[in-house]
Amino acid sequence: MAPSQDITALKSVKKIRRPSASRSTWASLARDALQVPPEHTWLTFTRWAQQYGDVMHVNVMGRSFIILSSLKAIDDLLEKRGAIYSDRPIIPMVGELAGFGQYTAMLPYGPHHREGRKLLLGAFTPRNIPHLQEVQKEMITPFIARLTEDPSNFALYIRLLVASIVLRITHGVTVDQYDDPIIEAMEKVMDDFVKLSAPGAYLVDSFPSLMHIPDWLPGAGFKKVAKAAQAKTLGVEDSLYNIVKEQVARGTAPPSFIGDLLQNHPDSTPEEEELYKRMGLMFYTDPYIDP
Repeated sequence: MAPSQDITALKSVKKIRRPSASRSTWASLARDALQVPPEHTWLTFTRWAQQYGDVMHVNVMGRSFIILSSLKAIDDLLEKRGAIYSDRPIIPMVGELAGFGQYTAMLPYGPHHREGRKLLLGAFTPRNIPHLQEVQKEMITPFIARLTEDPSNFALYIRLLVASIVLRITHGVTVDQYDDPIIEAMEKVMDDFVKLSAPGAYLVDSFPSLMHIPDWLPGAGFKKVAKAAQAKTLGVEDSLYNIVKEQVARGTAPPSFIGDLLQNHPDSTPEEEELYKRMGLMFYTDPYIDP
């Protein structure tokens, strides 16, 4: 990580301010800030919260991050005062260059964000609950059987359980192997998102003007990384969406979020179809980005 980082413990969620600290304290905080890893950052943030408190300010090369590490802090700032604090920042690398900024969870508050959020919440109406419960019951049985037979692969079976439930609900797709190409492709997309959005991982997040430098210029390798990540994301979106679209056209589509959207909106515009593609993948990204 870059040396120009520091972390500040915010004493109160009622009034965000930087507390006074001795030179030795700031040195200690700066050393900790250098320990932010490019992956699994939440583990480091959890450790910091135990020392500094539930609300922290991290400065990474001039870019500020407020880290909330308790349900109370989240409720106080994002629910009770959501109109002030719940907007989304623009993150050049992951949002603009890699294309994740088009996802509802990363859109700034406005009509597009509200439209996407409305579609997502529409999948969890009381009318849909019985179907969702049936899917979970169907998938939990083989999960328990696998876990009983081989407890050592618990993490893999959890991965398969979550993916199988999400894919059945969103696209009506059934997967029964943890090394299924669809699961592997989706997890590569999520891995890209985590790496590209890590604080301080890319200089362009601190200097957005770097987005406009030519791709051939030395030091512009980050743009190739972003394009590769975007290509993976679009590939997963298109492949899953086309599966459902073909099933709907044949009249064989099982109940699913995307299938219902296509059947209820047969004359969708190209812009609406692009939105539907992203909505389908949003369910899988929920542990990473919350709408």
